[in-house]
Amino acid sequence: MDQSITVLLADGRLIDAKLPASAALSGSALAAQHAFGDQVTIDCKSISPVWDQAANLTHTLELQTIRFLRRPEPQEMSRAIQSPDWRRPGNLLHPPPSEVAPQTKPLPAPAPSRSDDTSVDPSAMLEKARAVNLDRASHLPNFMADEEVNCYVQPADRPIDKPALLRTATIRSEVTFKGMNETRQQVDARGKPVPSQGVPAGCIGWSGGFGAYLRPVFDPKCGTTITFSKTIGEPGKQSLVYNFSTPAEGGCFPPSLAGFERFYAGREGSVLIDIPSGIMISVVGRSRGFPKAFEIEGIQETVIWGVVKIEGQAHLLPVSYEKVMSIWNGGTQRVFATYTNHRQFEASSTITFQ
Repeated sequence: MDQSITVLLADGRLIDAKLPASAALSGSALAAQHAFGDQVTIDCKSISPVWDQAANLTHTLELQTIRFLRRPEPQEMSRAIQSPDWRRPGNLLHPPPSEVAPQTKPLPAPAPSRSDDTSVDPSAMLEKARAVNLDRASHLPNFMADEEVNCYVQPADRPIDKPALLRTATIRSEVTFKGMNETRQQVDARGKPVPSQGVPAGCIGWSGGFGAYLRPVFDPKCGTTITFSKTIGEPGKQSLVYNFSTPAEGGCFPPSLAGFERFYAGREGSVLIDIPSGIMISVVGRSRGFPKAFEIEGIQETVIWGVVKIEGQAHLLPVSYEKVMSIWNGGTQRVFATYTNHRQFEASSTITFQ
């Protein structure tokens, strides 16, 4: 990209680095010298975190040198094309059109099964849920809320007499949800300000999960496989549970981050669909298939929505979010966020005449 470079390793890990202020190593210069799929070696140096708005990433590496090795073998080109990362807006390198197979993904359908509630057809409800939740994704309300996040860690070498999870930080902020995007203001941890793009020590990155699962799960173009599981709840207040899954580097889910590395993990989980509205009211998602060289072994997220009132009108908005991350060394990290005082955008100004 204009300000950064990404290389794909053989095991699927992506390494990102900021480009230096050098004409020879600018984005346009590198794009003129290299082609998609080139096998290269790069050397980088560690830098203080720098936010890259175009790439939507925080860089902790800066490119020093890049050395061309050779053009890719056919299997290496196929491996590079498999990664969805080259389709990101702003990428200056693309594979030859003849190398890219058409993306034909069949419409996922629930497995043959029978709902406990005989008045509800799981196949029909799934199609209704697609329409309803994709419409939600296109018309997500803009709002603000008070967010409180508690961070926990369980070291791999935890003594037996210590609690399973130790709280490491409590973070409070005012979070603004605008469509699929989230921004935080007045971020405070233990009485000390935290940069809005930063994460305090002892905590892992998080998001409210608001809308993040709607399109990846329900959009047929994302190729997510959905199967009916069961009906739960009391008569008259029942919901349908569907399981979903996507392969590694498939679908529309974003990559997982660990330091300066990213990886498009496979996803699986379940969604709870309200009867009769078809609205998704909760989701549990698990990321799997990380390579051993990647720091993370697995991630589980749980997002729950609830009906809240803003100026007398009822809205289905996030009320809690949980993320549990397992590390290959045996450690565990957890964040749990709650959202209260949901409200519309607020603004104020002071004008002084002189």
